[in-house]
Amino acid sequence: MDNNPDYVGGFFTTNDDDNHSNPISVVEKNFMNAKQSKVIPLKIYRLLYGDMTKSDITQVMCGQEEMQQSKNQFDLVYINQAINYACKQHQNGRFAVTYVIDSIATDMLSDSGILILLHCRLKPDTYMSIANFIRGMTQNLISSEEDCQRYASDVMVERSCKELGLPYFEIPYTLHLYFSKDLKKYEKIFKDPSRYNELLGNYQAIQDLYRIIFISLRAPDDLYADKSARGLNSLVDNVIYLVEKYGSIRIFCCMQIILSKQASDELKQKVQVAVEVCQHKFT
Repeated sequence: MDNNPDYVGGFFTTNDDDNHSNPISVVEKNFMNAKQSKVIPLKIYRLLYGDMTKSDITQVMCGQEEMQQSKNQFDLVYINQAINYACKQHQNGRFAVTYVIDSIATDMLSDSGILILLHCRLKPDTYMSIANFIRGMTQNLISSEEDCQRYASDVMVERSCKELGLPYFEIPYTLHLYFSKDLKKYEKIFKDPSRYNELLGNYQAIQDLYRIIFISLRAPDDLYADKSARGLNSLVDNVIYLVEKYGSIRIFCCMQIILSKQASDELKQKVQVAVEVCQHKFT
C-alpha cells in the first residue's frame, strides 16, 4: 500500500457525508467509501519484464517517474512464495535473496513500513521435502539439515535480515493436506494415467489425485514416464506412506515480518507483542 499523499490525489479532503469541514486523510476517506460501496480501490502498478534479483523491485513495478514518487512510501509490502524464485532459480541463491530483501527495505518501505513474507518450510517428511525432491530441487527425499539450510526460503530470508541489520520476527504455523480414507484403495490407478478414466464420478478419488499432482507440479504423463525415484510410482508411494504415518501431508509454514532500519522502538515493541500473541494461538 502506497501512502504517498500527492500521488493518491491530495492528502486532506472534506468529509461531506458527515456535513462538517474537519479535514480527514485520504486513507480515512477511502475506508469510509469502501465500507459503503463494498469495493476496495487499489492503486495499480504495471509489472514490467525483469529479474527482481538483478533490478530494484520498484524498477520492475513501475516507470521512472512513478518510482521516484513512490520511493519509501509503502507502509505494507506483502510477498507470498515469490522469494522461492530467488532461492531456486539462481546458483547463488542466498545472495539473490539478500538483494531482494535489501531492495524492498531500501526503496519501498517507509520508516514505519512492514514487509510480510509467507513461505513453506523445508522439513523432513513434509510437503516441501517431497515436492522439492520430485521437482529435482534437492538430492534426497528425506531432506538433510544441509538441504534445509541451503534450500529453505525462510532460512535464507532470516540470514539476509541479520546481514542487513533489519528487525526480523516470525510466526510459524502448520497446514495439513488431507486425503480420503480410500487413498490406498486407488493407488494402482493413481500410478497409471491411462486408467484415470476409471475415476470418473468418484469425487473423493479425483480430489486425492489432484492433491498428488499438485505436490509435484509436473504433468502426470511426465511423471509416469519417469521411472526414477522422482517418478509417479515413487510419488504415490511416498504420499501414502506419509498419510498413513501422520494422517496428512504436513505443510510447515512461516510468516516472516521485517521492518525498516528506521523503525521506531515503539513499532518494534508493538510488532513483537502481536507476534507473540499469534505464536501462542498457533502453537
